[in-house]
Amino acid sequence: MPSEFIVSNPAPIERRAFRKLEDDGALRVHTVLSLDATQELQGETFPSAQNINFWQLMQDGLKANFDHVDLRAAPIELISASEDQEIALEMMDRIDPWKSLHYYQRRSLYKFLVSYWVKYLREHKISHFYTRVPPHEVADYVLYLVCKWMSIRVVTFNYTAVPGYWLLGNDYKLPWPDLAASIRSLQDVPENQIKLSEATEASIARILQDYNAATPGYIKDARAIQPGRASFANTLGGIRKLPARILESARHRYYRFRIQGYQRVDYLEQQRKALCHKLAMTEYDWLPGYYAEHSSTELPDAPFVYYLLNFQPENTTVPLGGIFSDQLLAVATLAAALPEGWKVVVKEHPVQFFKAGFVGYLGRDKAYYDALLSMPGVQLASLNADHFQFLDSAKAVSTITGTVGWEALLREKPVIVFGEAWYQQAPGCFRAKTLEECKAAVLSIQEGALPDLQGLRKFAAAVEGTAEKIHFVPEEARWADEEFSLEQYAATLEAAVRKTL
Repeated sequence: MPSEFIVSNPAPIERRAFRKLEDDGALRVHTVLSLDATQELQGETFPSAQNINFWQLMQDGLKANFDHVDLRAAPIELISASEDQEIALEMMDRIDPWKSLHYYQRRSLYKFLVSYWVKYLREHKISHFYTRVPPHEVADYVLYLVCKWMSIRVVTFNYTAVPGYWLLGNDYKLPWPDLAASIRSLQDVPENQIKLSEATEASIARILQDYNAATPGYIKDARAIQPGRASFANTLGGIRKLPARILESARHRYYRFRIQGYQRVDYLEQQRKALCHKLAMTEYDWLPGYYAEHSSTELPDAPFVYYLLNFQPENTTVPLGGIFSDQLLAVATLAAALPEGWKVVVKEHPVQFFKAGFVGYLGRDKAYYDALLSMPGVQLASLNADHFQFLDSAKAVSTITGTVGWEALLREKPVIVFGEAWYQQAPGCFRAKTLEECKAAVLSIQEGALPDLQGLRKFAAAVEGTAEKIHFVPEEARWADEEFSLEQYAATLEAAVRKTL
């Protein structure tokens, strides 16, 4: 019998590849996880598959809709306190735009999802779970945990900044044995025999220039869609909406005194959420100015480690950061590991304060920056600070998983990462899971440990020799200055998935 797959939110390339695999009898797409916008497309591609809208599934959990859930199915091993559960609870920031979910609601939703997936996987005899990126939308992450607990094969890719190359494996965590073997095989190969793709060579060249050239494509695109100053059209639009707002206010006043019983509870809950969201957005509007007031463009007058915050909420920290998804913990660990007189210079991610297309307000507040500034030896770098000047002047660079770590290595700066960074096996990179490991990394850096460009080119070659060359969406190809070919990349994906069967 063919393998039974759950496929998460497939893009056109994945729909084509899995359709071909299904037609060939290699597997059966039993279930598709999707969002509202893609549900109809999945039904056209996989007409016999069940479709689960994971946003609706989570709403059912929050509303205590137990029609398809048996809470007795949740195993103690998965619902007892653990790092995995804490990651899932923090990940729920993504589904809480009001910043209003309290701990009990999150804990209950986690138990609901565990129970749902245990029952579903058993009843439908699922054998594989495919997800293009590390699961990070709560429902898919809990599915991943349950699959691991039930020994159901996970098929996932890990992004790399080697343009277009994705590492395929059965986990987003180390070890990645194929990459490790490829690294070992290239150790004794002469540098003049290392050949990299044109896109990779161009990417390295940009990083060795200046930050304007090295800025990742997604950041450039994000900047381009941010709104400018208020226009006359925006003002006119606000005036046109005024009557509707007056009517909405009158409706609230009516319901406030007329509805009774649980309807009143539900109404007040909606009002609570609205007020929580308004409070969060009011603070967020003010927050960039607060950060600017407490940061500097000047280099410190002491040795320092340059720490780059990851954007939050995003999979680069949750789940890839593990316990260090709490970046305050990472900075505190780093600061505690440094020699007397050294400093930590922390710089915010360039898109954290972007509004169009992002929800950065869920990841920061005033207390976050106050906590950073309260740590002895920690200071903030302005968003206007020269990024490469700070990077080149630092003793080392640190991040959870950020692409900046790869940039730093190529510019011959040692790097300390706290999460599952794709480049953590590269020369000059240190993975710190504990304070002791962080101290050992700092000691090695003090003693002169440095990356070298030849070793990094071999590492990039190892990635190219191990990973799959796929641009999943046209934007990825554009960022790498390459052509996008649906047919070519779908065929590559099809062959890669076949190897996992």
